[in-house]
Amino acid sequence: MLAVDGKTAKQGIDDNGRPLHMLNAFVHDVQAVVGQWSTGAEKTNEPTLLCRHLVALLETYPMLRLITGDAMFAQRPLAELICGQGRDYLLQIEANQGDTLDRQVFQCHPH
Repeated sequence: MLAVDGKTAKQGIDDNGRPLHMLNAFVHDVQAVVGQWSTGAEKTNEPTLLCRHLVALLETYPMLRLITGDAMFAQRPLAELICGQGRDYLLQIEANQGDTLDRQVFQCHPH
């Protein structure tokens, strides 16, 4: 299982004095971060950043079958990329996404 999540470093700052925000990819089986990328100034680009690195990450760690993430990652392009790689995902859906939440309380993607 691969868990992805963004974290802001409390002690680190970038060249402009802003806190560093990183996207981390954590593999539960080995209890290790296997990928870490700076999101730059925008926390909201985490899904795009993951899309950019996911294929290489899955090629390096082919045993990864399930990707988990919070509501920020519940976006169609990322879900399609994950399924296209023969993997599954478990992503949080916020209550303010009523129609989506009602349709997808629990959904599995057969491969």
